[in-house]
Parts: sequence; C-alpha cells; structure tokens
Amino acid sequence: MVTFGHDGARLAVLPETARGILEEIMKTRAREYKSDFARRYVAEGEAKGEARAILLLLAARGIEVPESVRVRISETTDLSLLDSWVRRAGSVESVEELLDPR
Repeated sequence: MVTFGHDGARLAVLPETARGILEEIMKTRAREYKSDFARRYVAEGEAKGEARAILLLLAARGIEVPESVRVRISETTDLSLLDSWVRRAGSVESVEELLDPR
C-alpha cells in the first residue's frame, strides 16, 4: 500500500499518475498555516527546536549550562533572539557570553 506524507494518508485509491502529480505538488508547495492556533503551535515547535539546538551545541563544545540558563533558553519564544543565540553558540566561551546582549 502506498502512503504519503507524515500523517500516513492512504493514496492507494488514486491512479498512479494522479498520485505522482499530487506527491510532486505537495513536495514543492510552501505550506502556510492560516489559523492563529496552527501558527502558534508551529512557532512553539520552531522555538523548541532552536532551544534544543543551542543546548546541544553548547554541550558538544563542553560548555557548562546551569539549570537556570537551561530553563531560560528552553522557555524563550522570541525566534530572533533564539536565532542570534544559535549563531553565537558556536563561538562563545561561556553561557554568560552567549546571553550577553552586546
């Protein structure tokens, strides 16, 4: 049985040509979430992913992250701030330097 996408929707009932066209459209089409509900949860997921990346990068570099800083990073929802921390996490020598707004 053929499945498509992350939700495992079944496309086996479609003719092969139609299924192929639909799969190509879905691969290339930008998905824009219309509802505030969906946008909020997508943004939360992005923030959690960025926070996780920061903490993993710091850990990989052997930089100690106190629990209070771990919580602060994990609870931050400002994507532009998280982006700046991700960029800086590769070069800072301490979490204090990371969090310094300069």
